[in-house]
Amino acid sequence: MLSCFVVIHTETDKIMALENMKDLLAQLPAHQFVRIHRSYIIPINSVAVIEPHQIRLDKGTTVPVGETYRKTVHDLLT
Repeated sequence: MLSCFVVIHTETDKIMALENMKDLLAQLPAHQFVRIHRSYIIPINSVAVIEPHQIRLDKGTTVPVGETYRKTVHDLLT
């Protein structure tokens, strides 16, 4: 499987990793993280507001919710 660089944003840093999103998500605790878009995995406990097409995190960052992930996000977070 083809790997590419992903950027992991922490509280204080940005870390680049040679990994694909699927494998990265498999390494994270499933009850703490959710994939919401082909380009975004977020920590569940950071969700502040769920909107139809985006999620606002507690630090004010807004990220899109992909069509493919909408039902999963809705089922998990509501």
